[in-house]
Amino acid sequence: MSTFTAMKAFLQRRFPDLFRWYRKVKYSVREQRWMPDNTQLKGVNTRLFADPYDPRGFNLLSNRSALQPHIKQYWSHALYVLQPEVVIDCGVNYGEILFSVEYPEQTKAIYGIEANPALHTYLDQSRKHHPDYDRIQLVNKLAGEHDDASITFYIDKQSSGRSSAQPNNFVKDAHPTVVTSIRIDKLISGNIASFSSLVFKIDVEGYEPPVLRGMTGILEDGIQAIGCIEFNLSFLQQNDMDVEAYLRFINLFFVVALLTPQCDILELEKLEINAIRKHISNDHLEVDILLFSDVSLRQKFVEGFIR
Repeated sequence: MSTFTAMKAFLQRRFPDLFRWYRKVKYSVREQRWMPDNTQLKGVNTRLFADPYDPRGFNLLSNRSALQPHIKQYWSHALYVLQPEVVIDCGVNYGEILFSVEYPEQTKAIYGIEANPALHTYLDQSRKHHPDYDRIQLVNKLAGEHDDASITFYIDKQSSGRSSAQPNNFVKDAHPTVVTSIRIDKLISGNIASFSSLVFKIDVEGYEPPVLRGMTGILEDGIQAIGCIEFNLSFLQQNDMDVEAYLRFINLFFVVALLTPQCDILELEKLEINAIRKHISNDHLEVDILLFSDVSLRQKFVEGFIR
């Protein structure tokens, strides 16, 4: 760690309020106005909108959505490899992944699913500025196992990125609200008669198992699919999820690999806790898992993936 980086980290710990103020001033000077709610994205001709007073929104804006580079790399490469007819981003948050690229001509429909109603004003503005706005459909519902169920959703007051339908996550200051659920199967079948390829991302803070169960019809159709899901063993266990049943479900439909923040891809024969532990050592066994409908598709993806 450089001397400058160490000093910056020390000041951030010692004077957090002053450091936050400094970041706000720096961002406002760069954008030439005080705390704007949008910024130009890198690599695509569009703007991202977010709440600058939400810590996660501010991080996205001040970094021009440069967060999660390994997920952005996955997203753009999966679109290139598969040229999918359908795209699903479940747990969109402010859309930093959804709006980070322009989509292939073959893509018929692009779905952004986000349960938090407070984010949709910003999502809709970002959609209107995106080159593919006419193909992007925003869904203000909770993707899950059932249709039209009323589910309590916990909005984190400190950072929107930690909001979840799981009551026992690390959300310490949450505002509960009731949202309506929808199965992804029903969402797609209600709009598209048939399709053969899908790219998806699911990042819903421990609620991934019900989302995947709501896609069973799509998966049983045997379509070509590439997906990425967040896996956090602590989230699953503290919310009494049947982890082994969840892993069996994934292994039934997919071949898998782990994606590290350093953009390393670690292929696994099967998704098992012990296999993950061999590669991941963080406290919550937290990692992004890549899902492929068959081995040849995984091989094609891995061979062309550039760190």
